[in-house]
Amino acid sequence: MIDLSARDTRKPGKALTIWKEPAMKAAANPLREARKSKGLSQEAVARAARITQARLSEFETGARKPGLAVLYRIASVTQPELAAALRPYVDGADELAPTG
Repeated sequence: MIDLSARDTRKPGKALTIWKEPAMKAAANPLREARKSKGLSQEAVARAARITQARLSEFETGARKPGLAVLYRIASVTQPELAAALRPYVDGADELAPTG
């Protein structure tokens, strides 16, 4: 159980990053697994998804989390079934299609 009475000791303006918790980092691993299962390099997926290889690496390690539009572009390359499921929830999905 979480103690909600505990005092927040973070410096003002410093955001709490839950994503860095181990459970949240584990959630990023499916991105890597999907990419590797297709035999794709980070560079190839990043180029098709119109992001940098460094940013894709951050998503895969859990250092950052992708927004829905970026997740859609990555999934379009690595997991087309997932991309199809996300499509109705992504504004402008037609314009976000990854480049080949």
